[in-house]
Amino acid sequence: MLMKVTVIFLFIPLLMVTLLIKHEGVFRDIFSIFEKILTEFYMKVFQ
Repeated sequence: MLMKVTVIFLFIPLLMVTLLIKHEGVFRDIFSIFEKILTEFYMKVFQ
């Protein structure tokens, strides 16, 4: 349970940073890949 909460608190700031950088238009490809990896990891944890 604690691990899931920790993952949420790690995941949310990473997602926010990713979205902010995507708005800048810098490294968009890298961060779209990063976002896919995060999303897949997130889905596996909460399956």
